Amino acid sequence: MITRRQLLEQCHTNCSEMVLTNLNPVNVAELRFASSFVLGVNSQRKHFRLFFHDRAISKTSSMTRNDNQDASSKNTFKTFDNDSLATWSDLHHDILFLVMMQLGVLDFTPFSGVCKWWRSLAISNKSKFMETRPLTFISIPTESNEEDYCYYLEDIEERSFTSILPHSGGRTCVGFTCDHLILFGSKTNDLWLLDPITRHGIHFPDIPSSVSVDPKRIKDFLVFSPSMSRWVFVMTDGSTNIWFSISGQGEWNHVSSTFPILDLHVFKGKTYAIDNSRHLYELTLSPEPKLTLLETENFPIFSEHNFFTSTHDSLILSGKMSERHCTAYKLDFEEMKWVLYKTCKGGGECIHSKLRRSAAVKHGKVEVYFLQLMVYPVIV
Repeated sequence: MITRRQLLEQCHTNCSEMVLTNLNPVNVAELRFASSFVLGVNSQRKHFRLFFHDRAISKTSSMTRNDNQDASSKNTFKTFDNDSLATWSDLHHDILFLVMMQLGVLDFTPFSGVCKWWRSLAISNKSKFMETRPLTFISIPTESNEEDYCYYLEDIEERSFTSILPHSGGRTCVGFTCDHLILFGSKTNDLWLLDPITRHGIHFPDIPSSVSVDPKRIKDFLVFSPSMSRWVFVMTDGSTNIWFSISGQGEWNHVSSTFPILDLHVFKGKTYAIDNSRHLYELTLSPEPKLTLLETENFPIFSEHNFFTSTHDSLILSGKMSERHCTAYKLDFEEMKWVLYKTCKGGGECIHSKLRRSAAVKHGKVEVYFLQLMVYPVIV
């Protein structure tokens, strides 16, 4: 974690240059503020301090969040040129973004709770924020409990955070997808998807009775659709059906293929599926749900463990070629042809483990998730 002194020096240099070249500040007060702005966060007490330092003027202002009141209406800071008060939301977007990008994962939640403006900026830039953060661990119970249970977060620097997981009573965590824990209601058969960092929750209705609830068989992901302005949860249980539910609509729908579906993946705003007969599909949800077969050449033949992964610019299909070799192919979209990407000696997970977004191991009654890249995809 960057020290407060290092952050002060970096913000002083970067903010001064940014304001002078890009922001065109409207007054001297904004320039002085921007050139010497630093944020210190105590994530355990949710206490924020803003430190102002200027060769001519040195002032401080502090704010403690009140969970029972609207922070955005109460908290203010003083400008340098006079004693008039301004709200926290008056801070310039570019400066606030620069400061946010210096924070650790555990500081993200209290930062987003300062006021509505800060929360909006934090949530809209969460993907950029998380892509540069180090490994984070989350520990949660694997058995359901009638009461909401605690979860434990720890970052690579061994800083920890413990909190109550909302909507977790009577539920079991059956997986993790696209930065959300999947909580399954053992009696209600419905789903709550919860972001452990922001505590943002999305509810989906009870799943169809024909769908297996075995986590080992389920392939799923959560996406946001800008065209519908809705969250969409998509899953398959290894059957010929791909099920999806749009948040707020309270129902499940499905599309079908001729052969059982092995895996699903979102890449560059599009949803792809593969079946056990070496077919690649594209799934579209609007204007009408449809599963379209894509013609490809040189489709790889794997003995087992067919699964999707991806990099920033490649859609990758991996699997075992033999007991000791795992091979990955990427799709050349111009020629619609699969080309060799990488071969690895070892088990079937050797390539997957290097590209996957999260992993989980069980320790008794506790499941530990390793969150490397907690972002959710967006579909067009």
